[in-house]
Amino acid sequence: MAGTTNAPTEYTARFVLPDLIERGRSNTLRCPVYRSAAVATCTAGTVTVLDAGGTSQVDEAAVTIVDGIATYAYSPATTLPYGEGWEVRWTLTVGGETVAATNDAALVRARLRCPVTDQDLYQRVSGLDPNGANPIHSFDNFQSHIELAWQRIERRLIERGNRPNLITSPSAFFDVALNGTLALIFEDMATRLNTAYADIAKGYRSQYEDAWRGLRFLYASTDNERADGGRRQSATPPLFACSRR
Repeated sequence: MAGTTNAPTEYTARFVLPDLIERGRSNTLRCPVYRSAAVATCTAGTVTVLDAGGTSQVDEAAVTIVDGIATYAYSPATTLPYGEGWEVRWTLTVGGETVAATNDAALVRARLRCPVTDQDLYQRVSGLDPNGANPIHSFDNFQSHIELAWQRIERRLIERGNRPNLITSPSAFFDVALNGTLALIFEDMATRLNTAYADIAKGYRSQYEDAWRGLRFLYASTDNERADGGRRQSATPPLFACSRR
């Protein structure tokens, strides 16, 4: 009777966005691996960074483990051309098994930064301030909600053909990021505190979509150039040129 072979454990490599690698700066690349709602500790591994032409800019370098997560500090040469099509490949040892994971990447001049802070949330809804007179929650801060809202915004931009690193007007996203974060906060509070917060969340979600429809932002053609002078409308999908035989 043939012996049985244990199937490999199903691990999740959490990549919420492409790796946008800033040229001329130190970038911390990360590959968080999860299993059963917790970080699955990485004990060793290597990382390879391939540019758009398939050339290894980092070749099987040893990773650094931080809180069980594989990381690597990478400073791209300033002579490398900007562009998409890069890859970051990880080969990690997790739970005695080999886990391979790849994330898409791009070499960019600068990342688009979120313009919203906790103080902006407190100015809009004073009850969210944990140090205020009558806080309506028990959170210490809302950094995780801000980050989640911003990740969703960046993914939505990418899905519509707008590269976040080519946007030069982060302030244009203030209302989108603020209302998106507030929607997430009250959706979260509705599940743990009071279902009545769900109606408040719907209101902020509606304002979030309204802000998206009215969004206009400055956009550069490439990382080498300044904004082209006009404002791009996020609500308008990109146009693709087609040829007919």
